[in-house]
Amino acid sequence: MEKMTSKFVKMTDNYTELTRGAERVIERSAPMAVKYLNDSGLLDQSGPLNLLDLGAADGGTARGLWQTVASEMRAKSSDRPMMLISNDLPGNNFNDLFRNYDVSSSDTLFS
Repeated sequence: MEKMTSKFVKMTDNYTELTRGAERVIERSAPMAVKYLNDSGLLDQSGPLNLLDLGAADGGTARGLWQTVASEMRAKSSDRPMMLISNDLPGNNFNDLFRNYDVSSSDTLFS
């Protein structure tokens, strides 16, 4: 399946630049995501919060959404564990994804 899919879906070095429209839509959905998390009680629980990003590409288009969600959770519980699982097609450029979510940086996603 990877060979078939890779013919039609290809990661580029400037994926985030090419998908600014999608990024704006995702960022505008952040208040709805936070409302859902608050209304569902998920942010009030004590166990780890596990998040899943399917089709993450290079992580750039959804980074603002995840930062908003993480900030909201940190406001409720500064020491609660949080995990973001980012997934994409096997041919994805995961190096760019890791660079976008560089945890060694001072601008880390979940700081």
